[in-house]
Amino acid sequence: MRGSRDFANRQDYAACLQKVFSALNASRQERLDEERPHLGAVPKRPLDSYQRAEVRVSKWSTIRVRKNTYSVPSRLIGARLQVRMYADGIELWSAQTCLERIPRLHGCDQLRIDYRHLVDALVRKPSAFAHDRYRTELYPTHTFRLAYDALQDAHTDCLCADKVYLKMLHLAAKQTEAQVDTALACLLACNAAIPVQAVQHMLDDPAQNPSVVDVQVYDGLLQPPVSVEGVR
Repeated sequence: MRGSRDFANRQDYAACLQKVFSALNASRQERLDEERPHLGAVPKRPLDSYQRAEVRVSKWSTIRVRKNTYSVPSRLIGARLQVRMYADGIELWSAQTCLERIPRLHGCDQLRIDYRHLVDALVRKPSAFAHDRYRTELYPTHTFRLAYDALQDAHTDCLCADKVYLKMLHLAAKQTEAQVDTALACLLACNAAIPVQAVQHMLDDPAQNPSVVDVQVYDGLLQPPVSVEGVR
């Protein structure tokens, strides 16, 4: 119909669906007009656009919804929550208050682990990091993973390396992940040590970070060469 299944955003996708459904329904309008006098009144109260479930937050700060696992803030461990499941997301409610909205997973045995939910508890108990069942989800980017490996090489005590890494992760959660990532990449490129103080200093003084190159300026190199008469 379009020649492509790619859409710039959700609004364009919804507009395309509306156009398709309008075309399909146009041929049924006459039959609908025949049935309309026999239809009952529309309910005064709109029907719920979500399904409900009740869950308990596990000791790992996670919940299971429709056979998928989601992390939630660690302060909710042990709490019972009401879940509202929409087509594109789930909401966590407690005492008539919406605590969190999370993009919904589809399928089975999928994970959506947000390190921001877990890092506070891990900073308080860093020894749990080495055996955390969702440890692989606690590296937001490849740079964070490289930084952790570098810390492991630099410290003979693995727990000490874990403590430093968790402080980095805490900085990313409480400030800006992208800036922490840039600071770590700079330190790794210089083969420098990765103390928390150095990363914090680079966050406080952005001039310490290398400037970001606008790669679009290289698009000009992709232009076809200009032909010159008499030159081959």
